[in-house]
Amino acid sequence: MARPRLGDSETKRLQMVITEDELRAIEDWQFENRIASKSEAIRRLVQIGLRVDRELELIFRPLVAATDAAWQMDGDWNEVFEDPIADRDLAYYAMRTATALGDGFPQMLEQIVDANNRLIDLSVELTELQGDDLTAAIKKADAARKDAADANEAWQREAKQKGLLKRLHATIIEKAADDKEDQK
Repeated sequence: MARPRLGDSETKRLQMVITEDELRAIEDWQFENRIASKSEAIRRLVQIGLRVDRELELIFRPLVAATDAAWQMDGDWNEVFEDPIADRDLAYYAMRTATALGDGFPQMLEQIVDANNRLIDLSVELTELQGDDLTAAIKKADAARKDAADANEAWQREAKQKGLLKRLHATIIEKAADDKEDQK
């Protein structure tokens, strides 16, 4: 008897040993997701695991970088408040505050948005794996991933072209310098 064709490549038989708890968890997931067979449920869980494993570090890396940037901004911010010159010179204070925010905030925001986009992309991709036909679901998930990556790339290009935060930062520094000149 020929094995059924499940994807683009030839199918292979796999025998495995798992615990009763793992089997029960697979069966529960199979039932909750209305999957016809245990083999199909395991194939889908493998696909989910592979996709999550591939993306997890890419999601957490920008979040860790954003957290580091936030702590750096917090330190810069506290340094501004502790500076005795800032108490006497409002323009200097404004310039230091704008610099502390301008240097860290755009990078932190970009990293948070990147992590968020990757998480959304992964969610869309995993949702596609809920379909009836696993081969078609995998192709849909791959297409959804590519569409999301293209949209994210377009958004990042647009954000860099606009450079809104950099212009705001430059304007604040320029205004603070003008105010300082006016005070002299």
